[in-house]
Amino acid sequence: MDSRLLKRYRDTLLVLTYQRGGASRVGAEIEPIAKEMELDGAALEEVILLLDGQHLLDWQCPHGSLRLNSAGQHEAEQINPAIALRNLPPPPMPAINYGNINHGNQVIGGSHGIVQQGGAGASLSANGSWGAADLINVLGRIEQNVAQLGLQGGAQGSLRELVDEMRRKAQAPTVGKSVLRALGKAAVSLLTSGASDIGRSLASALTNALPASED
Repeated sequence: MDSRLLKRYRDTLLVLTYQRGGASRVGAEIEPIAKEMELDGAALEEVILLLDGQHLLDWQCPHGSLRLNSAGQHEAEQINPAIALRNLPPPPMPAINYGNINHGNQVIGGSHGIVQQGGAGASLSANGSWGAADLINVLGRIEQNVAQLGLQGGAQGSLRELVDEMRRKAQAPTVGKSVLRALGKAAVSLLTSGASDIGRSLASALTNALPASED
């Protein structure tokens, strides 16, 4: 999908999900929203994967629904302030790559999710480095959804072992990035082997949360 079209669908899906109950515990039903947007299965999956990769979704909702986390709700309110149900402070930016997303004079980008904002003539700069918080967050999401990945019992057990080991490595005083990347690649292979949408989404999120360089 063309990047401009993908961006437009992304913003529309965020707003419609918010309006249809995406901030509630049960979330918003995906099917009627997809029909209204005239999105087929492949296009809808591409947009949802983008939202998940940007950590805007909360998967603790019934199957067939979308639920926005705090960052996703805030983003929807920024796109269309008229729909806001609450006043939220800007959410903390996780240390992942969001690409470049323009919203007015705010640019979110850089290799580690650095935020720069200012008026005419302003000059801001920042540097980021990999941190374990986002990886641990993704590992928790994998644990919550392991039964929905279409994996056999043995594969589920292997995935759980990999998740436990990655969490231990990520929380260790000295993080072995090369080991984490190797464990992560093995987990990605298992996540995608079940051929489920959520598995592919989690595999993408895990890949983005792994250290970008070796030790």
